[in-house]
Amino acid sequence: MDRSTFRNLAILGLIQIGILVGDVLAATVVARWWGTHEPWPCRLLASFGCLGLLLPVVWLGLAVGVFVRCGESDRAKMSIVAAGVLLIVLLLLAGWFGAAWPWLQLINGVELQN
Repeated sequence: MDRSTFRNLAILGLIQIGILVGDVLAATVVARWWGTHEPWPCRLLASFGCLGLLLPVVWLGLAVGVFVRCGESDRAKMSIVAAGVLLIVLLLLAGWFGAAWPWLQLINGVELQN
């Protein structure tokens, strides 16, 4: 595995971790603003979001393992990179439903149903 490939995998993993940290921090702020009746996605992300850090770490370990093996096909390498991009999309969706959407409902004065 050459240096640029490892660098690109590390950047993809750092983007995943950065999005997750932002999601957890935003959900925590929104949960505090809501008070005791915060929506369940916000509560879930604020309380257990730090466990989500295992996802990028496991993905990066698998990606490095696939790229280090000499016999792996290009299809396997593309699949693991696609899984990393899919994880970014899922983390963005978690941030939307766990922090952004409850915050928008809060500033618009709409009461969410738990």
